[in-house]
Formats: sequence, structure tokens, C-alpha cells
Amino acid sequence: MLSNTVFRQLVSRAIRTDYLENLTGFAWLVLQPLLLLAVYAFVFTTIFKARIPDAGEVGFVPFLAVAFWHWTAFSEGVLRASGSVTSNAALIGKLAYPTELLHQSTVTATYLMHLAGYFAVLLLLQLL
Repeated sequence: MLSNTVFRQLVSRAIRTDYLENLTGFAWLVLQPLLLLAVYAFVFTTIFKARIPDAGEVGFVPFLAVAFWHWTAFSEGVLRASGSVTSNAALIGKLAYPTELLHQSTVTATYLMHLAGYFAVLLLLQLL
């Protein structure tokens, strides 16, 4: 019971400090993958002329966007989780809880925020 409360508090704190307390946190969460997607779309569709066989009118860019966002979320989750224990070192000595919660809460917060950006990209692709 205590672990669930601590986990929710750690996720809430990670979302608040990493993404919501500053404007660039949430904006960068959406803009950085969109800029990379634009570069990859230019390279693969213009330079390499990448096409999906038997895809019909569905282009390569929606396929790339759907696959790319998951990779971005995964890589950022692993990167943030690797430093989560050292960045929360003060909490380890003060509270008695499993230290795995630090990794899990960091990855969960990263995935929740990327999920919001992923839905924004899906909505944009649907409108185009």
C-alpha cells in the first residue's frame, strides 16, 4: 500500500519537474520528435525514395511517425532511468521503499508524457 502511494507521488513529481514546471519541457517533448520526424521524412522520401510495398495511398511518413515515436519514448525512458537513483539520492536515505520504484516511476512518467505527444501526432496525421 505504501509502495503504491510512493510510486504515484514519484510519477507525479517526475512529470511536474521534468515537463510541466517549465514551458520548454512540454514543448520540447513534442517539437523534438516532430523535427526529427521531418528530417527523417525528408531523407527517406526525397533522397532514398523509400516506399512501402502494397501500401496504397498511405505514405511512408505516417508509417515512420507511428514507429518512430515508440523508439523515442523508449530511448528517453532508458536514458532518464539510468540517472534516476543518483538524482534522487537524498530520498533513498530518508524513506524506506524499494529503490526500483525510482526507475519505474521515471520510465512511467516518460511514457505518460510521450503518450500525450503521440496522440497529438496521430491527430495531426489524421487531419492531414
